[in-house]
Amino acid sequence: MHFNRSAFDIYRRISGIFLYFAACSTACALPATGQDLACKAKPVHAAPGTRDVLSPERLRKHVFTLASDPFGGRSGRTANPTIEYIEKSFLTAGLKPGFAEGYRQPVVQASSGRTIGTNLAAKVEGSDPALKEEWIILSAHWDHLGTAAPRADTGKDNGGGTKAGKATVFSGADDNASGVAMLLETAAWFARPENRPKRSMLFVAFDLEEFGLFGSRHFAANSPVPLDRIRLFMTADMIGRSLSGICREWVFVIGSERLPQSRRWIASAAADRSVRAGLLGTDLVGVRSDYGPFMTKKVPYLFFSTGESEVYHTPEDKPETIDYDKLHQIAELIRETAALAASDANPGSWKEEPEPAPEELTVIASVLEAIRSPESGLKLGGLQKTTIERTLDKIRDLAARGGAVSESERRAIVRAAQFLMFTAL
Repeated sequence: MHFNRSAFDIYRRISGIFLYFAACSTACALPATGQDLACKAKPVHAAPGTRDVLSPERLRKHVFTLASDPFGGRSGRTANPTIEYIEKSFLTAGLKPGFAEGYRQPVVQASSGRTIGTNLAAKVEGSDPALKEEWIILSAHWDHLGTAAPRADTGKDNGGGTKAGKATVFSGADDNASGVAMLLETAAWFARPENRPKRSMLFVAFDLEEFGLFGSRHFAANSPVPLDRIRLFMTADMIGRSLSGICREWVFVIGSERLPQSRRWIASAAADRSVRAGLLGTDLVGVRSDYGPFMTKKVPYLFFSTGESEVYHTPEDKPETIDYDKLHQIAELIRETAALAASDANPGSWKEEPEPAPEELTVIASVLEAIRSPESGLKLGGLQKTTIERTLDKIRDLAARGGAVSESERRAIVRAAQFLMFTAL
């Protein structure tokens, strides 16, 4: 298959770059008038201890297996090895099937009635007599782009990394074998009797994320648990690299504006780790993964990602180049967040009016500083430079004024940032 990048993928890449610049500054305080808005991220080293319980070796093994050539890029006719691998992992861990029919849920195309994919799910019943009727969902999509068939000899690369006469496997190590590795190891940890959560947990591996979120859309429309009993939906997509090799210590988290209570769990889970959690608003980056169908149905959600690297959706997304130390730390952070959500007596509920993270203006200010920095290598036009200066001035004025930022003030700043995101990056 020759993969042509869609407009949606272009949007994902551009917004991912914006996401990177934003998250690299979430540790800064909102600057006062005249202060330098630039904020350099500094490494954080985890304190030694016994918090980390997942196996780095097993995470690595999962990624290498799922991203190997025999798995064929995990799409279409090459899907069976992945489906069987995930199902066997759930079974070996002692997890119960997540569906009445078993671990598998056929993804059915509504228009034709044809089965086009397979979701997989396993569950752990909660230990609390009352809270076990409530659910935490942890998920990752397992599909990728498959294999590109050989093409006629033109003397050139065909644009997808495939040379004439040779098929190429799109391994998808980061996208999203990294997320599936986290899912399988975290599910196995919760399955142990001593780690049984108070709330019930459902672990879901979605198909067809790469093709219109069909798997998660079908699941949300045919959920094995009532949607109004889901206290939190969590998903991870690409958690093993960093954008352009910069800000390696960051994992980006969106969705907390709909569940401010979740910020306490994330902060606790991220404390003293070698990765930092950067909170962002969903409206800055749009719908980028399987949280979309749950967001539409007003189910609280969190999305974890390190963003897109330079090998995103190319055959070079290989397991040999994943940052496994980072993957391990992010997996632990997600596991701890899920455990806290599963035990909190007051988990909160969907917030109709989103509540942006307090550091959002600082985030946007640092994005603009990063865009105009000579180190970025970006060539800015007059309108772009003027927009940056005026927006930075506005943020400084708001910082000097103090107090709440109105919706219209925030909207103007976000729109300016989005204009620069699409024209300068």
